[in-house]
Amino acid sequence: MVAVHSGDPWSPTRNLASTSRSGRTPARAGWELCVCVAAGEAGGSFRYSYSPRRSYDVYCPSADPARTAAEAARRARAKLRRYCAANGLNRLGTLTYRGDGCYDPKQLRQDVGEFFRRMRSGLGGKALPYAWTAEWHMSGHG
Repeated sequence: MVAVHSGDPWSPTRNLASTSRSGRTPARAGWELCVCVAAGEAGGSFRYSYSPRRSYDVYCPSADPARTAAEAARRARAKLRRYCAANGLNRLGTLTYRGDGCYDPKQLRQDVGEFFRRMRSGLGGKALPYAWTAEWHMSGHG
């Protein structure tokens, strides 16, 4: 069994149970287990076949962009869920602008950063794990 880690602490460590005995090339089929120790989470799937990536396939536009976007969103949700689980994030707060709101992403990032800097200094200055996301309202409120 070979463990492969991407270097990102919130990405799962992949244990390829289907790796050959030499440990160099994965077998053509077998079980794959992903473990994220920090979040206490694991999941597995069965790979029916393995096709090595060819050098000329470095950039291959997707045949189905909608499916590609859905898969990217699924991976992002999983990464966020692992981060929240590993840091014990179990509260939800909502920050809302008054009036017409703010629809400038750069200004939003600056405002959120300032909010959390002030919160951290008010709590003694030690590290504060958090996750935030923007929710753009087109209805005109903040």
